[in-house]
Amino acid sequence: SQEVAERQRRQGLRRPLQVIPTGVDVASFRAGDAAGPRRELGLSGQDRVLLYMGRVAREKCLDFLLEALAMARREDPRLRLVVIGDGPERAALQAQADGLGLNGHVTFLGYRPRASLRHYLAAATAFVFTSRTETQGLVLLEAQAAGVPVLAVRASGTSEAVAPERSGVLVEPGDLEAFVAAFLRVVGDEAL
Repeated sequence: SQEVAERQRRQGLRRPLQVIPTGVDVASFRAGDAAGPRRELGLSGQDRVLLYMGRVAREKCLDFLLEALAMARREDPRLRLVVIGDGPERAALQAQADGLGLNGHVTFLGYRPRASLRHYLAAATAFVFTSRTETQGLVLLEAQAAGVPVLAVRASGTSEAVAPERSGVLVEPGDLEAFVAAFLRVVGDEAL
Protein backbone atom coordinates (compact mmCIF):
# COMPACT_ATOMS: atom_id res chain seq x y z
CA SER A 1 0.00 0.00 0.00
CA GLN A 2 1.03 3.62 -0.35
CA GLU A 3 0.94 3.98 3.42
CA VAL A 4 3.39 1.11 3.93
CA ALA A 5 5.70 2.61 1.28
CA GLU A 6 5.55 6.01 3.02
CA ARG A 7 6.35 4.40 6.36
CA GLN A 8 9.40 2.72 4.80
CA ARG A 9 10.58 6.06 3.40
CA ARG A 10 10.15 7.76 6.80
CA GLN A 11 12.18 4.98 8.40
CA GLY A 12 15.08 5.78 6.09
CA LEU A 13 14.74 3.43 3.13
CA ARG A 14 16.89 5.08 0.47
CA ARG A 15 16.14 3.05 -2.65
CA PRO A 16 13.10 3.93 -4.76
CA LEU A 17 9.86 2.14 -4.05
CA GLN A 18 7.09 1.55 -6.52
CA VAL A 19 3.70 0.44 -5.22
CA ILE A 20 1.91 -1.98 -7.52
CA PRO A 21 -1.67 -2.37 -6.31
CA THR A 22 -3.16 -5.82 -6.17
CA GLY A 23 -5.94 -6.41 -8.63
CA VAL A 24 -8.72 -8.94 -8.98
CA ASP A 25 -10.33 -10.55 -11.99
CA VAL A 26 -13.60 -8.63 -11.83
CA ALA A 27 -15.36 -11.02 -14.21
CA SER A 28 -14.79 -13.97 -11.86
CA PHE A 29 -16.77 -12.23 -9.09
CA ARG A 30 -19.67 -10.95 -11.18
CA ALA A 31 -22.85 -12.86 -11.89
CA GLY A 32 -22.84 -15.03 -8.80
CA ASP A 33 -25.96 -17.08 -8.12
CA ALA A 34 -27.33 -16.34 -4.65
CA ALA A 35 -29.89 -19.18 -4.74
CA GLY A 36 -27.51 -21.92 -3.53
CA PRO A 37 -26.12 -20.01 -0.53
CA ARG A 38 -29.57 -18.66 0.40
CA ARG A 39 -30.91 -22.23 0.43
CA GLU A 40 -27.87 -23.60 2.30
CA LEU A 41 -28.17 -20.91 4.97
CA GLY A 42 -31.97 -21.01 5.21
CA LEU A 43 -32.24 -17.31 4.43
CA SER A 44 -35.55 -15.56 3.96
CA GLY A 45 -36.09 -12.64 1.61
CA GLN A 46 -36.12 -10.36 4.66
CA ASP A 47 -32.68 -11.36 5.99
CA ARG A 48 -29.85 -8.84 5.66
CA VAL A 49 -26.67 -10.86 5.21
CA LEU A 50 -23.37 -9.48 6.41
CA LEU A 51 -20.53 -11.53 4.95
CA TYR A 52 -16.97 -11.93 6.21
CA MET A 53 -14.44 -13.97 4.23
CA GLY A 54 -10.96 -14.57 5.55
CA ARG A 55 -8.84 -16.07 8.23
CA VAL A 56 -10.57 -16.53 11.57
CA ALA A 57 -7.75 -15.20 13.72
CA ARG A 58 -7.26 -12.70 16.51
CA GLU A 59 -5.77 -9.98 14.28
CA LYS A 60 -8.98 -9.90 12.20
CA CYS A 61 -10.88 -8.48 15.22
CA LEU A 62 -13.95 -10.66 14.69
CA ASP A 63 -14.77 -10.34 18.40
CA PHE A 64 -15.43 -6.65 17.70
CA LEU A 65 -17.61 -7.63 14.73
CA LEU A 66 -19.72 -9.94 16.91
CA GLU A 67 -20.21 -7.22 19.53
CA ALA A 68 -21.29 -4.79 16.82
CA LEU A 69 -23.71 -7.32 15.36
CA ALA A 70 -25.32 -7.97 18.75
CA MET A 71 -25.87 -4.22 19.21
CA ALA A 72 -27.08 -3.66 15.63
CA ARG A 73 -29.59 -6.54 15.86
CA ARG A 74 -31.42 -4.61 18.60
CA GLU A 75 -32.30 -2.07 15.90
CA ASP A 76 -32.58 -4.45 12.95
CA PRO A 77 -33.29 -8.10 13.86
CA ARG A 78 -33.02 -9.11 10.18
CA LEU A 79 -29.20 -8.95 10.35
CA ARG A 80 -27.31 -12.21 9.94
CA LEU A 81 -23.58 -12.74 9.81
CA VAL A 82 -21.97 -15.41 7.64
CA VAL A 83 -18.29 -16.16 8.26
CA ILE A 84 -16.39 -17.97 5.52
CA GLY A 85 -12.95 -19.12 6.55
CA ASP A 86 -11.29 -20.95 9.35
CA GLY A 87 -8.59 -20.40 11.89
CA PRO A 88 -7.49 -20.66 15.50
CA GLU A 89 -10.20 -18.36 16.92
CA ARG A 90 -13.23 -20.17 15.51
CA ALA A 91 -14.25 -22.03 18.69
CA ALA A 92 -13.77 -18.94 20.89
CA LEU A 93 -15.79 -16.80 18.48
CA GLN A 94 -18.59 -19.35 18.32
CA ALA A 95 -18.71 -19.32 22.12
CA GLN A 96 -18.74 -15.51 22.12
CA ALA A 97 -21.59 -15.47 19.58
CA ASP A 98 -23.60 -17.84 21.80
CA GLY A 99 -22.85 -15.68 24.86
CA LEU A 100 -24.09 -12.58 23.01
CA GLY A 101 -27.37 -14.29 22.13
CA LEU A 102 -26.46 -14.59 18.45
CA ASN A 103 -27.14 -18.32 18.19
CA GLY A 104 -28.90 -18.82 14.87
CA HIS A 105 -27.86 -15.38 13.62
CA VAL A 106 -24.18 -16.13 12.98
CA THR A 107 -23.08 -18.99 10.76
CA PHE A 108 -19.46 -20.16 10.66
CA LEU A 109 -19.15 -22.00 7.35
CA GLY A 110 -15.44 -22.73 7.43
CA TYR A 111 -13.49 -23.05 4.22
CA ARG A 112 -15.30 -22.74 0.89
CA PRO A 113 -13.70 -23.25 -2.54
CA ARG A 114 -12.60 -20.03 -4.19
CA ALA A 115 -14.88 -20.64 -7.19
CA SER A 116 -17.95 -20.58 -4.90
CA LEU A 117 -17.18 -17.25 -3.23
CA ARG A 118 -18.94 -15.19 -5.89
CA HIS A 119 -22.19 -17.01 -5.04
CA TYR A 120 -21.90 -16.12 -1.35
CA LEU A 121 -21.10 -12.53 -2.32
CA ALA A 122 -24.23 -12.47 -4.50
CA ALA A 123 -26.28 -13.45 -1.42
CA ALA A 124 -24.71 -10.71 0.74
CA THR A 125 -26.26 -7.38 1.58
CA ALA A 126 -22.86 -6.04 2.70
CA PHE A 127 -19.31 -7.24 3.21
CA VAL A 128 -17.83 -6.59 6.67
CA PHE A 129 -14.16 -6.35 7.55
CA THR A 130 -12.83 -5.41 10.98
CA SER A 131 -9.10 -6.13 10.68
CA ARG A 132 -6.87 -3.28 11.80
CA THR A 133 -3.67 -4.69 10.34
CA GLU A 134 -4.33 -5.12 6.63
CA THR A 135 -1.86 -3.88 4.09
CA GLN A 136 -4.57 -4.19 1.46
CA GLY A 137 -7.23 -6.83 2.06
CA LEU A 138 -7.81 -8.65 -1.21
CA VAL A 139 -11.30 -9.69 -0.07
CA LEU A 140 -12.30 -6.03 -0.05
CA LEU A 141 -11.54 -5.81 -3.76
CA GLU A 142 -13.36 -9.08 -4.42
CA ALA A 143 -16.49 -7.86 -2.63
CA GLN A 144 -16.45 -4.61 -4.59
CA ALA A 145 -15.92 -6.52 -7.85
CA ALA A 146 -19.12 -8.42 -7.01
CA GLY A 147 -20.94 -5.12 -6.45
CA VAL A 148 -21.30 -5.64 -2.69
CA PRO A 149 -20.90 -2.56 -0.45
CA VAL A 150 -18.09 -2.79 2.09
CA LEU A 151 -18.16 -1.81 5.75
CA ALA A 152 -14.62 -1.81 7.11
CA VAL A 153 -12.39 -0.45 9.82
CA ARG A 154 -10.07 2.27 8.54
CA ALA A 155 -6.57 0.77 8.33
CA SER A 156 -3.66 1.33 5.99
CA GLY A 157 -4.82 -0.99 3.23
CA THR A 158 -8.55 -0.63 3.64
CA SER A 159 -8.29 3.14 3.26
CA GLU A 160 -6.76 2.63 -0.16
CA ALA A 161 -9.02 -0.24 -1.26
CA VAL A 162 -12.41 1.26 -0.36
CA ALA A 163 -13.75 4.51 -1.81
CA PRO A 164 -15.74 6.01 1.09
CA GLU A 165 -19.39 6.68 0.26
CA ARG A 166 -18.87 5.18 -3.21
CA SER A 167 -17.99 1.54 -2.65
CA GLY A 168 -18.28 1.39 1.09
CA VAL A 169 -18.08 2.98 4.51
CA LEU A 170 -14.94 3.20 6.64
CA VAL A 171 -15.07 3.55 10.43
CA GLU A 172 -12.28 4.41 12.84
CA PRO A 173 -10.79 1.38 14.64
CA GLY A 174 -12.36 0.59 18.01
CA ASP A 175 -15.37 2.88 17.56
CA LEU A 176 -18.12 0.36 18.27
CA GLU A 177 -21.00 2.85 18.16
CA ALA A 178 -19.87 4.22 14.78
CA PHE A 179 -19.50 0.70 13.43
CA VAL A 180 -23.02 -0.20 14.59
CA ALA A 181 -24.42 2.98 13.03
CA ALA A 182 -22.58 2.14 9.80
CA PHE A 183 -24.01 -1.42 9.89
CA LEU A 184 -27.51 -0.02 10.03
CA ARG A 185 -26.83 2.61 7.42
CA VAL A 186 -25.26 0.22 4.89
CA VAL A 187 -28.08 -2.32 5.10
CA GLY A 188 -30.85 0.25 5.34
CA ASP A 189 -29.87 2.87 2.76
CA GLU A 190 -30.64 1.45 -0.69
CA ALA A 191 -29.31 4.57 -2.42
CA LEU A 192 -25.96 4.18 -0.66
